Amino acid sequence: MDAVIEHDLNILRELNLNSSPQSCDPETLSRMRIAEFRSASLHEFGLVKENELVCTTVSGVLPVPVLQASADLMGINGIEFTQTAQVTSVPGNHKEMQVKIGAFRALIRPPIPPVQAPWLEVGIFALSDKGLSKAYGTSNIQPRYRPETKGLHYWTENGYWVAESCYNSVSCGVVSVDIAAYFWHERESSLVIFTCLLLICGLGGVVSTQLYERYITLSRQLKRGLSSQRIECLYQPILTFDSGKYESCEVLCRWRDENDQLLSPALFINEIEHNGQAQKLTRLVMDRAIAELTEAKLLGKIRFAINAFPEDIATGHIEQMIDELLPSELHQLVTIEVTEREVEDMGRVAQGIQRLRQKSVLVAIDDFGTGFSNFQHLEKLQIDYLKIDKSFVWSMESHGIRGSLVGAMVSMARTLKVRTIAEGVETNEQLAQLKRLGVDLSQGYLHAKPMPIKQLTRFIKQLHLITRKLPRTHSSNSWNGAAW
Repeated sequence: MDAVIEHDLNILRELNLNSSPQSCDPETLSRMRIAEFRSASLHEFGLVKENELVCTTVSGVLPVPVLQASADLMGINGIEFTQTAQVTSVPGNHKEMQVKIGAFRALIRPPIPPVQAPWLEVGIFALSDKGLSKAYGTSNIQPRYRPETKGLHYWTENGYWVAESCYNSVSCGVVSVDIAAYFWHERESSLVIFTCLLLICGLGGVVSTQLYERYITLSRQLKRGLSSQRIECLYQPILTFDSGKYESCEVLCRWRDENDQLLSPALFINEIEHNGQAQKLTRLVMDRAIAELTEAKLLGKIRFAINAFPEDIATGHIEQMIDELLPSELHQLVTIEVTEREVEDMGRVAQGIQRLRQKSVLVAIDDFGTGFSNFQHLEKLQIDYLKIDKSFVWSMESHGIRGSLVGAMVSMARTLKVRTIAEGVETNEQLAQLKRLGVDLSQGYLHAKPMPIKQLTRFIKQLHLITRKLPRTHSSNSWNGAAW
């Protein structure tokens, strides 16, 4: 829970760094709405000017600014909490908790369910200028341990069983159980708990074995089995909106474990990075894809995209591979997709991208909207494509906020002279809405699922789109993308 809260507070901090707090212009509102979508526990973001709420993500610019209530808790690092802040988007005197950092505030939906049991109380305490103060909850039992004493601690106090967990140097959570009330109200539950304890003892060995086989041995399998024989490539076409023609395809890798199960990267990519095998995986996928495209007689005739780690670009590893595996006249057919994530050395990544683009290699930010990129980062990176994550596309036809966020991303991309690709397109309604919003390219099950190389060949031939001519080498972000 603390990780969720800290993530959301960082979103508020980023708003202050990346937005102008002077006015509710469309760009500021767009950034606020993107922040709201990224947040797990915050909603109805707003801009506060001279202690008055002047606009929100729900209501837009308020006709009459709303005076803000005084903060109940002034945390360290400039964080302000208000227990009963006015909600402007619904009629009546509705109030919710609010957090404010700098010029921006947001209402809080605590990521824990309301306490229903009469014997259970919870409380969250934060370090403020007055010491530890309760920020949320019903428990009046004060923490015994300071926030810097991390970990879980237990004790009994006045008939209560108390557990305290301090997550970091500024916050602690307290759970207290009225022991007598618990056994009185939960007589049947007490019997169930005792029975469950017996079952847990019996099943624990089986579950532990399964967990060991699933997670512990996965890392070891990868260490001894990350090879070309276990890597398989699938190809998913990317089509243009204006003509529905083939633009390129994304190369998607799969890994076959020792139980002959084909796993997607979501299940093993963290272990790959932990094992220090990132560069090896990138090389295996690049080798396999080029070999299959060559055998299918598609190399040099179609554009394709390969996923890479930021470290591959920062170290020049991906650049070296492209030089080794492809002649220079084919560099223009390669797109390198970098997953949006936190990057320790943005400067080195930007330099690596610039070197790739000087070789006519295109660069895309993958899964845009789910990570840490901001306008300033994108300006520095000078990429060619933004791939809008599928989470923004799915159900956008019935959720207006998602369409607004996609529109904001398209506007940002146009400002940067970058083309946009919508991922996860599955319905004609989504396709029509994305086209109205000005998205350039489309990828998803509506057009084609990821497929083996032979099926990709048939897919392209059916569209009669293979040509003997190479597309023009791009020289800047203004390249218009020849259709294939």
